[in-house]
Amino acid sequence: MKTRKIIKFSAAVLLINCVFVMNIYGQKSYIKDRWNIKAGYSRYVTGVRINNKEETTGHYRIEGNYGLFNHLETGIYLGYSNHEIMGTELSRENYSVPFYGVSLNIHILPLLIEKKDFRFDLYAAVKYGGRYITTPSNYSIHGHYNEYGIGIGFAFYFLRNAGIFAEYSYGKYHFIEVGDFTIKDKNKLRYGVSFKF
Repeated sequence: MKTRKIIKFSAAVLLINCVFVMNIYGQKSYIKDRWNIKAGYSRYVTGVRINNKEETTGHYRIEGNYGLFNHLETGIYLGYSNHEIMGTELSRENYSVPFYGVSLNIHILPLLIEKKDFRFDLYAAVKYGGRYITTPSNYSIHGHYNEYGIGIGFAFYFLRNAGIFAEYSYGKYHFIEVGDFTIKDKNKLRYGVSFKF
């Protein structure tokens, strides 16, 4: 267990060092001082199973990022889902669930292509946040839950400042254990529209 923590810490330090070295010695890019706003959609498991199949619900998210360096942008996100949640007595109700968190995007194309502006974006995405489910205490799912993931993103700007994006990530998006009842949601595909200015 201790070795695993040391490996994770070393990988994080190496990643941070690589990002700063790229930004110190890299050429100017269109990422620095740029705002990027995304409106995206994904599917989340709800915690309800029907015929041994996990039900999903739509998840809507707004994300705003600002380019700090030539290859690095960071920001925040807010999201919303309507979850059908099962109580301990098998009762079900719909609840509005807010999501929130921070994001970090490391852009790859400015390392490979020197251009003032580019219609394509390719980046590694890291996100950490959570959601807060306000249900009565006798329900199996209530309170704050962390979520995090790492993945790859792609955007195409068909107009100068507007386009579409898609992100695929792996992480912890839903994990509940209540007795023999387990829910795991590790993979996430998110897509939508992207604006830059």
